[in-house]
Amino acid sequence: MSNSFIVDCFAGTSLDEGGQAVRPIAAGWSAGGGAIYNSLSAYLALRWVSILSCFAGSGGGIFSLSRVQLYGVTIDDCHAINGGAIFAFGNLELTFSRLSRCTASSLGGGLISYSSTDLENVIIESCAATSGAGGGIELYNYATLDMVEVTMRNNTALTRGAAINLGTGARLHSLVLYLDHWCRGTNGDTVSIINGFLNDPV
Repeated sequence: MSNSFIVDCFAGTSLDEGGQAVRPIAAGWSAGGGAIYNSLSAYLALRWVSILSCFAGSGGGIFSLSRVQLYGVTIDDCHAINGGAIFAFGNLELTFSRLSRCTASSLGGGLISYSSTDLENVIIESCAATSGAGGGIELYNYATLDMVEVTMRNNTALTRGAAINLGTGARLHSLVLYLDHWCRGTNGDTVSIINGFLNDPV
């Protein structure tokens, strides 16, 4: 998909956003992907796409079980319980893109990843994990994160990792990372590492 706008979409969720009446969260992952749900063994490629004001139980903008490539993508004002903009189980590649003003009530205001994640020339700003960790990024369950020319600014988390939270076994390798001093967690940490690895070759 290319040169498109996706606006005001939702997947079944208990969140009450935008004045829309929606049904409760269904069992399993059926409440994933406010704008796009990428199923197992599928491949999703987006170029110059904007996803605005969408929400879901998991992945307010995109929920993916398999590989995703995003180029020139903007995800703004999206909301979820986990993964305000993106919830990724499969490999995620994000280039020349921006995640902004997205929130998760639990983990990963910008994105949550369970797999290999590559970010290049990406801005993640004004995202929040309002009651949990990883205001910008939450890495979970041995996920890996490679970053080149990434800017994180004005992200917040209630508990750990206002910019990035590394969960158990997660690995972060950053060549150039800009962390704005306004990224703040309740405990004062910008990058939180819980049994993870920082600048460890992937």
